[in-house]
Amino acid sequence: MFKILIIALYYNNKYIIYYYKVGIYNNGTIFGIKIYNFNDDFSNILFEKKYHEIMSNEQMREAYLFYTKLNNKNEIHFQYFTECSSTYGEGTYFGWCPMSLDLFLEKSKFEMKKV
Repeated sequence: MFKILIIALYYNNKYIIYYYKVGIYNNGTIFGIKIYNFNDDFSNILFEKKYHEIMSNEQMREAYLFYTKLNNKNEIHFQYFTECSSTYGEGTYFGWCPMSLDLFLEKSKFEMKKV
């Protein structure tokens, strides 16, 4: 989340500062998963799937099984494709957001238990 300075006033030897909070928010629904690493400062996409609907249990399992088959799990990064909104007034849109390994494992294992 970012803050944009709206006004700063100097009054009685003190600054009074007003900020407007801006940022990009997502609702946490997962429409896609990207698994990647970096080679010489370039991203190397290992797995990427995007869907028009929230990912199903089977789709999440596919991403998890791909991850488990990786020989070198060091320096692996995750992103999820989700619906976002912004305080900038653009409405809603879809975008890639960073995802921690813990969140990926939590979501994929939870989905695997449902099957």
